[in-house]
Amino acid sequence: MNEQKLPPHIAESLAAFNTDVPEPSDKFLLRTRNKLTTAPVRRTSTLSRVVRWGAVTVTVGVVGAIAISLLPADPKNPIGARPASAAAILREAAENAHEVEPGTGSYVHIQYQDKTLIGVPINEDGTPLSNDRQSEYQQAKKLYYYDNVVGEQWISVNGIDDMTGQETLRHSPELFEGTLADLEKAGISPGPPVFTMVPIPNQGPARGMSIRQDDSEIPAGDPNHPSRLSPFMNPTSDKLASLPTEPAALGARIEDDLRQRNQPVTKINMLATVSRLFGVGGDALMSPELREALFLVVADIPGIERFDQVDLAGRKGIALGVEEDGLRQEIIIDPDKSKVLGQRLIVVGDNQTFPNGTVAHSSSFTANITTSQPNVD
Repeated sequence: MNEQKLPPHIAESLAAFNTDVPEPSDKFLLRTRNKLTTAPVRRTSTLSRVVRWGAVTVTVGVVGAIAISLLPADPKNPIGARPASAAAILREAAENAHEVEPGTGSYVHIQYQDKTLIGVPINEDGTPLSNDRQSEYQQAKKLYYYDNVVGEQWISVNGIDDMTGQETLRHSPELFEGTLADLEKAGISPGPPVFTMVPIPNQGPARGMSIRQDDSEIPAGDPNHPSRLSPFMNPTSDKLASLPTEPAALGARIEDDLRQRNQPVTKINMLATVSRLFGVGGDALMSPELREALFLVVADIPGIERFDQVDLAGRKGIALGVEEDGLRQEIIIDPDKSKVLGQRLIVVGDNQTFPNGTVAHSSSFTANITTSQPNVD
């Protein structure tokens, strides 16, 4: 077959185009690829979104229309009725990120509710294991219960390094197994409201171990602790502004952060790091560009799936998660508002201790910028 050559004037124009127009960014390529390979998510408007790339204007709506025309017709399951995939939901949240602007003020006000499954070592008669026998924790009989924590924090926008934060919290136990008498015998009772200054140690029970084992505690007095330096664990406006907003680079930065905190780079830890950033105040401090990139990073985690709709503290969201080593880490989001509402850790598969589907940990949170702290006597 003879090779066909372009007319000279077209060849010259194409050469000039290739010289003048920069290479597309990773974010542009990812979003364009996603629009071509997945069913579209719902829109409140049919108007095209226009993206300016160099000297060229690309009408994304037209590309999406082409993708629709290439999908096979299925009268039993029309496109509009198909449940959106996890990746599509996350891309919707990413595209809505520019509707959310960071606040201004002196403090991040965080309201949260945590529910954590705790195992407390007890003697055969149900009484608490004495402190001098704590080394026998692994072999000891355990009573499991849920520790519910409701709290508020007011943390300086400069992070917990600024010792001006305040926190109030209340613990209350909830039965997982046994009876109320069993809880009382094990020395587990509702705690009074607590007021503390932050940074604070992890305010979990004095005895026992949560099934959720992470490095969420940031020790006071250690300015070089990796968790204190981490922008994901102890966010400030400056730290978040230093993070890349290209999804590939941001994903690599999260992996580096896990290694610096001596955490394995796993799918669960990647997802948990993102959800934690939103929960410790980052939601109120991050730029729209970083918010968008974070959702795209989650969309690219291998095996991310959509699960059920969840009601967290009266707010409805969609659970998206990854499974690994008998656990499923979920992030609960509201894609319309580009918000993370909370997270869950769930036991999956065969487990000698907990039934399949047991919620080992759940949390819900909100974060807003405020100008002052509350007056607490």
